[in-house]
Amino acid sequence: MLRLTPKQFRAVARDRGYGRKELAAAWNLTGPRITQIANDPNRAAHYDYALWGLPNRRVASMVTERRRAFALLLVSEATPDPTVATASSGIDAPGDDATIEPGDIWAVRDSPGEHLPEGCEAEVTAVEVLDGVPSVSFLFETGETVTYTAEYVGGFDCFLSATGRRGGLKSR
Repeated sequence: MLRLTPKQFRAVARDRGYGRKELAAAWNLTGPRITQIANDPNRAAHYDYALWGLPNRRVASMVTERRRAFALLLVSEATPDPTVATASSGIDAPGDDATIEPGDIWAVRDSPGEHLPEGCEAEVTAVEVLDGVPSVSFLFETGETVTYTAEYVGGFDCFLSATGRRGGLKSR
């Protein structure tokens, strides 16, 4: 793993939207302890891992909600079937009491590349069964249109998170 210098550690924290106070709150530490950790070039590796693992603060609430839904899914006795779909009704969202429907707004939580940066939003443009596979189509703010299987969108590995908003993107 790439070990961060003190300057890089502070830069990564700042890039993700965290100052000393926000990191202290997120990690249940004091501000002076965060400064001590950041300035130590020989800090324990788990601090670097923890820093890289923090979601961007712009999308932190969406990531937290996604993680909560996933945790509930893990302990749930009855797992919803993510393959149930019709073109008009939407697709059941695993772990949620809602469906994925056209007009829903999702956000990139873990960027797959520069073409879709963290925080970039996408509107669900179609929910349909393609070749027998329930699928969801997204139109991103960047203009890119992509279709994913419902299983991928509902899974933990998906780089998108539902925002709970509907009604189209703010701007295109």
